[in-house]
Amino acid sequence: MRFPPIAYLEFAKRRLDLEPPRYNLASSGMQPPDWSDLGLERCTELPLSAPTPFGYGPLRERLAARYGLEPAQLLTTSGTSLANFLVCAALIEPGDDVALEWPRYEPLEAVLRGLGARIHRLPRPAETGFQPDLERCDALLQRGLRLLVLTDLHNPSAAQLDEELRVALIERCARHGSWLLLDEVYLDGVFDRPVTSAAGRGERVVVTSSLTKTWGLGALRVGWAVGPASLVRRMAEIHDHLGVEPPSVTEAIACRALERLETLTARARRRRAACLPLVRAFAERHGLRWHEPAGGFIAWLGLPDGRAARPLSERLRRAFDTQITPGDFFGVPDHVRLGFGAPPEHVSAGLERFGRALS
Repeated sequence: MRFPPIAYLEFAKRRLDLEPPRYNLASSGMQPPDWSDLGLERCTELPLSAPTPFGYGPLRERLAARYGLEPAQLLTTSGTSLANFLVCAALIEPGDDVALEWPRYEPLEAVLRGLGARIHRLPRPAETGFQPDLERCDALLQRGLRLLVLTDLHNPSAAQLDEELRVALIERCARHGSWLLLDEVYLDGVFDRPVTSAAGRGERVVVTSSLTKTWGLGALRVGWAVGPASLVRRMAEIHDHLGVEPPSVTEAIACRALERLETLTARARRRRAACLPLVRAFAERHGLRWHEPAGGFIAWLGLPDGRAARPLSERLRRAFDTQITPGDFFGVPDHVRLGFGAPPEHVSAGLERFGRALS
């Protein structure tokens, strides 16, 4: 296995964490809540010695109940990234054929390459609303595909998979003996209609998610994977080589957050309702190509005349102390991914500076 540096994560850690901008339009999730939002005033309320062989028991039970499944079908992890790694490591051998959506989130590709997979691109073009082509999927599956990897909502466009298409993909993967990995970390950010997870919808379906993007709890590093119990056990065995057990304190905090999920969701819904119109108006004002995001706090914007995003991003940071994410990290250099989970006055000020840089 080979795991070279991941350019996007190097960019994010340096430009957002080590050298934070005044106006951050690059973060892809909701602003973190306060402790009071979680009903936690004292650390003494948290267990320091709870056993977590497969995750903190009450958290696993609560998460599994959300999906209508058993705790044995769920493994908690340090974020969705580790969940995705464990799924892929449990399923893939060097030389296996896998299909990955395009545009794609770079760390997903890095994991597959590190494990020695042969990667086939599955286009999700803007012309189809970022829906993958079912005939192309069939052609790949017929080649003996081991794993199909998709995000739902799609990262970077925040497009939601069509339900009929999702059902067809689950059925076809089962028919061909292939696995389907759906990263649903953004799916809970759809607020204007009911949504359902693909978890438990098939014996060859694995779903990953976390508390990061919709509820702003990325600092907890609490994610999970949901799939057949036999696969979950294999993932836990691999996790023994990496982190052994997840931390009980952060998972106990996550459990408290789930108890207050309605409050946290209402907070996120209000924020999206305040900030999405700002982004919509900005895109229209500057003639940017975009597909209205189905949920969450990211927007995928196409720059005028095929303009390169990387130089624009550098100028915006240098001259206006504002950061966006260049589309290079998703394989599309004339786009940017813009985050709008910050307070509306912050988003508005950042967009004003972005507009000046565009001009």
